[in-house]
Amino acid sequence: MSNNAISTGPELPDNPAESTVDDSRLLANRDLSWLRFLSRVRLQSSDTRHPLLDRVRFAGIATAILDEFFMKRIALMLERLEEGRVTASLDGLSIQEVLERSTELIKQEQVELDRIWFEELVPSLKTHGVVVLEYGELPPTDRLRVDQWFEREVEPVLTPLAVDEGHPFPFISNLSTSLGVLLRVPGERTKQFARIKLPDGLPRMVPVPHSGPVGITQDPNRIRFIPLWQLVEANLGALFPEMEILDSGLFRLTRGAGLETGEDDDDEPDLMSTVETELARRRFAGPVRLEMEPESSPELQSLLLDELGLPKDAVTVRTSPFEPAAYHQLADLPRADLQRKKWIPTAPLRLRGNSDIFSTIRDGDLFVHHPYESFHDSVERFVNDAAHDDKVVAIKQTLYRTTSDSPFIESLIHAAEAGKQVACLGELRARFDERNNVGLPPRLATERG
Repeated sequence: MSNNAISTGPELPDNPAESTVDDSRLLANRDLSWLRFLSRVRLQSSDTRHPLLDRVRFAGIATAILDEFFMKRIALMLERLEEGRVTASLDGLSIQEVLERSTELIKQEQVELDRIWFEELVPSLKTHGVVVLEYGELPPTDRLRVDQWFEREVEPVLTPLAVDEGHPFPFISNLSTSLGVLLRVPGERTKQFARIKLPDGLPRMVPVPHSGPVGITQDPNRIRFIPLWQLVEANLGALFPEMEILDSGLFRLTRGAGLETGEDDDDEPDLMSTVETELARRRFAGPVRLEMEPESSPELQSLLLDELGLPKDAVTVRTSPFEPAAYHQLADLPRADLQRKKWIPTAPLRLRGNSDIFSTIRDGDLFVHHPYESFHDSVERFVNDAAHDDKVVAIKQTLYRTTSDSPFIESLIHAAEAGKQVACLGELRARFDERNNVGLPPRLATERG
């Protein structure tokens, strides 16, 4: 191990083969291993064996993994430290040690993500006709075009919120990206703070074609993009007329996800109510991370930290895009030459042209290889055919993650209405799908009558 490496657990014993199975030195820490997984994903964004837009997507996935780690694991570690828990986990590391090592690993990963974005991805995109620019790098005529687009499409949906004696500091929701602004009335000394949230419905990268309307990618082979927040920042004067703009900066807040409360809660007599309560609390969970630009002023940073009740070490300084959506927007460009060829799953050979899936299974076990073979033509068909088969008397199924429009739900409802016995086991705590899963039992019960 190099001197700069951060260990994911205690040092291995000299002779691991001679150690007992309960030797803590043989165990890797859960949280630090998670960050090693992040590192492997981040490396994909720098691997030139992948098509360029796939590499951009990997950078977005790595950013999303970091978001989730802060929401779930960093938040839980901070909560346990605040409660005074110091007990080491099975790997021998205390919570404080894991937090410190996690912080160092995250800093290393963020530095690498920033470097890959500016030194590898952005230059490579440019060579293929996709140019990511700063607002100030646009020619004057194009800045006029994007300013006019801002006036028509962006300004009407922005809601600046000022803080003063009559207006308290606004609630900042989880993973929301905002501009913080310091301003004052000309001639007065008192400064005011205002927050402008970037609405979710707007593109994080604004397409600026060489000709034609702004906001539309007419030619994906020759297109420019500027960050949305820079366009908003350049037009602050329109949002705060007759005010003096003193300072502004981009920031993004991460709150704890809640529901990461431990296995003991699985013994709750009413787990459904417990999850519903925690979902209601999630929106107001405590803040754990504040992302800011390196150019942000100490005054603006200090104001945000004070209002949010965060320590200085909660600030993550980064230069690459804050939001996964920015990367995915670029990765979704219709450029087949820069993307891996999409695989279209094929129907399993034994099911092609066969109208009776059950006779096929009776003839011999059916092995299906996903995602190469079609899930729709195998598993979905199996459940749907069972729901409509008069000879089937019962369907018992487990659904881990699902959606309200899942074909399985419709099949199960039809089966129940047809008089079949239907039992469905759902995972209420499938991370970040809890809201979908909590709504599933009532719907199934209602549809069954």
